[in-house]
Amino acid sequence: SARTLMNAAQFQMMLSSLQRHGGANVFPSPPMPSFQSKRLSVEPVTSISAIYREGNQMQNCVISYGTNVLGGTHYIYRMHQPERATVLLVRNQDSWFPSQVKTFKNGDPKPETLETIEKWLGTKLDKEAQNDFPF
Repeated sequence: SARTLMNAAQFQMMLSSLQRHGGANVFPSPPMPSFQSKRLSVEPVTSISAIYREGNQMQNCVISYGTNVLGGTHYIYRMHQPERATVLLVRNQDSWFPSQVKTFKNGDPKPETLETIEKWLGTKLDKEAQNDFPF
């Protein structure tokens, strides 16, 4: 499919960038550790292969943010609870903000999901170019 070809091209670009960043298959340390409770379950996406799998499972182009993760400006999380979603965080000085939260095929999460993420991070949704660069 076109999405598979696009993801493969982005994967290749990220591998090239990775070689410039030292060649490891892992991202920098996540800003927040995994978190599990009955209301929230999130885990960082910590490798190139994991971001590729996340994009394929959720049918989004989150892989296009891989070079941003390598550069330290963004981080990606896989959310399982309260609903399955991909969470993109953006760094603003020393704080991390939820930039995008998308369910399967770039669907919008429930408002209570966004509230839970904001409570977890202690920051509000930043909606960085939400309509320009949806994953």
